[in-house]
Amino acid sequence: MIHFSQYRWPIGPDYPYKVELWCSHPCKGEDDCMSRDRYVDRDKALADFNMVKEAMERGDARCCGTLLRNIEWLIADGHDLGLEFRNPNYNPEPYYDDGWAEEIAHQAGMGMGVDAYNDYMGY
Repeated sequence: MIHFSQYRWPIGPDYPYKVELWCSHPCKGEDDCMSRDRYVDRDKALADFNMVKEAMERGDARCCGTLLRNIEWLIADGHDLGLEFRNPNYNPEPYYDDGWAEEIAHQAGMGMGVDAYNDYMGY
């Protein structure tokens, strides 16, 4: 059984299980754990691991507020639990949300007028 606890937050008696989302494998030693939940109950940790795993397998864009395409590894770790799953839809390319481009154009327009808005939007 593989235990990744030595790389990050130790597993203790209060929360003996954890589920983590990583942008690279934790054994690489990079500090890119994007999300971590700690659990008292093994079944709850396993249920959450499976929920995120199924979302990754389906190709869902998000799960639990996290953009899944940027997550490479899903890890469940504990005293009697050691699971890992590599996201088949992992894409390390940056994600650009077009909604932000429009918001920035609105800000430019409010500060510098309609011409600035049109320039930013490419009109």
